[in-house]
Parts: sequence; C-alpha cells; structure tokens
Amino acid sequence: MAAGARRPRPERRHPRRARLHFGPWAAGFAQAGLASLVETMDATGTLRFRLKVDSWAVARLAPPQAEHVLQIAREALSNSLRHSHARQAWVLLQGTDTGTRLKISDDGVGFDPVAARQHAGGLRNMAFRTQQIGGRLEVLSSPSHGATLILHIPNGTQTDDIR
Repeated sequence: MAAGARRPRPERRHPRRARLHFGPWAAGFAQAGLASLVETMDATGTLRFRLKVDSWAVARLAPPQAEHVLQIAREALSNSLRHSHARQAWVLLQGTDTGTRLKISDDGVGFDPVAARQHAGGLRNMAFRTQQIGGRLEVLSSPSHGATLILHIPNGTQTDDIR
C-alpha cells in the first residue's frame, strides 16, 4: 500500500445480525449452544439435565431457526429449573421425516397449560418464536405429572429474521 494511502474500513454490522448470514455456523451453534445451556443449567445442582442431539437434525436448521431453537430451549429449561421441582429433565433435538423436533421434558410437578398461558410470559415468548420459524409448539402437562414441550419445525419452512 502506498505511503499515506488509507485502508478501506471494514463494513461494520451489528454482531448479532452479522452472524445470521453465515449458514454453516448454524449446526455448530445449535449443538454447542444447547450443550452449553444444559451444562450451565446443570451446574445449579438442583435439577439434572440430559441432552441428546441428532447431528442430522442440527444440520437441517437455518441460522434463524437455530437461534430461535436455542432461545426456546433456554426459556423452557429456565422454566423447568424455576418452577417444576423436578429431579431430572431431558432435552432431545432430533430429525424426523417431516422436519426437526426439539423435545424438552421433566419429571416435576407439572401445571395446567391452559391456565398458564394466561399468565406465563415465557410460554407466550416461545409461541411467538415458534411462529417466527413456521413451527408448531405443543405444551403437554398436568398437575403432578411433569411437563413436556415439543417444538416441530417442518422441512422447508420460511423463517422471519430475528428481531
């Protein structure tokens, strides 16, 4: 470079937005993010989390889907940790013939999902994120029978960018 010449400045992007444009990171991000999340939650010592991730399922997630899946998992695990009084919880991310499924369940006290939807901001946030990725969210629970959350993400769904 000639003396006195200025180097062009690299384009600055919002760090969260910038990473969404790199497709190959999605698989590693989702798998590592889930593992880190489970490890962090497990460190509390009050609830034992088990994680099983199907690498085939992870590879099928688009970057915005991976981000939403991780945030939905974070909310669900946090809810389990805070409210369930469970001893164990399971996190499963797997591929199906029709898409990808995230299943989170615990052996806790359970709750009434219909009543909880009226008061639980976390469930509303998860439902909104599910809508953003074209998925379907099931919340299965009843008092004294634990809780299960199942997120279905169909193959080929269009995703809205993360806001």
